Amino acid sequence: MRYRFRHRVTFAIFRKVFEWYARLKYHYTFDRFEETDEPYLILGNHTQALDPVFMAFSFKRPIYYVASTMIYNLRVWSKVLDYLVAPIPINKFRSDLRSTKAILKTLREGQHVALYPEGNTSFSGGQMPIDIAIAKLVKKAKVKVVFHTIEGGHLSHPRWAKHGRKGFMHGSVKRIMTVEEIAQLDLDSLYGEIMSTLYVNDFERFTDTPFKGKNKAINFESAYVVCPHCHKLETLFSKGDHITCTQCAFDVSVNDYGRFEAHFEGRYFTTTLPWFDDQIAVFKSLVASRSDTDELFHDAGESLYEIRDLKPKKKLDVVSIHLSKSALILKGSKVNETFDPLDVDPAVQHRNGLIIYHRPTAKTYYLLSDEKRSALKYVSMIKILQKETSYV
Repeated sequence: MRYRFRHRVTFAIFRKVFEWYARLKYHYTFDRFEETDEPYLILGNHTQALDPVFMAFSFKRPIYYVASTMIYNLRVWSKVLDYLVAPIPINKFRSDLRSTKAILKTLREGQHVALYPEGNTSFSGGQMPIDIAIAKLVKKAKVKVVFHTIEGGHLSHPRWAKHGRKGFMHGSVKRIMTVEEIAQLDLDSLYGEIMSTLYVNDFERFTDTPFKGKNKAINFESAYVVCPHCHKLETLFSKGDHITCTQCAFDVSVNDYGRFEAHFEGRYFTTTLPWFDDQIAVFKSLVASRSDTDELFHDAGESLYEIRDLKPKKKLDVVSIHLSKSALILKGSKVNETFDPLDVDPAVQHRNGLIIYHRPTAKTYYLLSDEKRSALKYVSMIKILQKETSYV
């Protein structure tokens, strides 16, 4: 069995310690869920890195979380986490039958398993893409599905932000689906129910609740690189609560309600949701106007690592990254790789780490920069080149 006495002790201690932290830092409140002895598959909306801790407050028994294999890049801490909470590792970039088997095995042993179908937290505050594979897993699990949602998580700490804000967060079980209910739904209907139940939009939910903090705009340009006013790229600059453009008069600040206020006469957006859509539109126009070999984006001084399955990452080189419509190039003193953008799966790790999974070789690369550059711009642009409908 995965269950160990130490897991029960760990969760009991963590809940007590972090409950005070969550209350003081985020004004987090929660509803306690009345559990039975049966196992649950718990699905949650993903708002920030601490979501698993917040979710645990609502449950008494230990929860076995499905987590990215990237947690095994923490060296000593990876071993500590594995010993204390025994996460179920999953590879986000390819079908992971090992993970599915581990989830089903843990449920059949009578334990709770939790996962976040969105896989990543949102840069804009909107719902991240959810793969239909989650509906297939729910069908196979044949246990009750408990939907746990957190409100206020995005506004308390947007993914792009360096600093959090103190406002209001609340976690609770939103819905329970029985085995009988699940059996009556076809795959598409079940998928739709999962999507709609997990949907939380903080901008819709909180219109007059303040989320106060200092330096609320810092690091904004790590995600957003298009000025809404002049549509120049990589000209935005954040300082304190303000975001300005080096090429025009654009000047907005982030207020205590997570909205943007203008300090100039011109075009701007009040939230990140339309700003992200506008950025994608500019990226698409850029693609349409360039030849196959014209450079779309480039950055230098990137530390390049290879991600190895359930092992610490291995540093390969310091490289520059170049993206055109026909090639993604990683060029350094030791590494000189050229990939077809159609052959890679890109993702952002944490706030600004860039993951590139190369399907033909099944290799995963991880790029980190000390500069304030955007990893999201590469993910969005590559997905535009691949004619995807989601750009995160």
